Amino acid sequence: MENAETDAERVRELAERNRQLEAENREQKRRLTEQEKPLAEREKTLAEREKTLADQAREIERTRKEIDDLKTALARAQRTSQNSSKRPSSDIVKPHSARRVGGRKIGGQAGHPLHKRAPFQPEEIDAVIEHTLAC
Repeated sequence: MENAETDAERVRELAERNRQLEAENREQKRRLTEQEKPLAEREKTLAEREKTLADQAREIERTRKEIDDLKTALARAQRTSQNSSKRPSSDIVKPHSARRVGGRKIGGQAGHPLHKRAPFQPEEIDAVIEHTLAC
């Protein structure tokens, strides 16, 4: 009987220990859940930042390529026969700008007397030749 009492006492102790361990287990699960929430938020933020970083890296690479292309085009445009082996006839010829002295327009100026050739006198005319257009 003494053995049965010790066994019953041992079962009660184990049952009590089991309840304590289950309570500790629930508490640890609750704390773990609380700790996982910020971790999930951090992982989400990290994923967003990694995506942004990848987008920025692609944009930087695209911009670098564009800059290199523009530098090449500019160097090509600035190349002349004086600073390269190009022949002089391939240089771009820029038209001269019309110079305006004192802001006056090209041609006869307003208020200036006309210089016309005097007409022939009738005695100076030897022959009159009429021309017709053949259409």
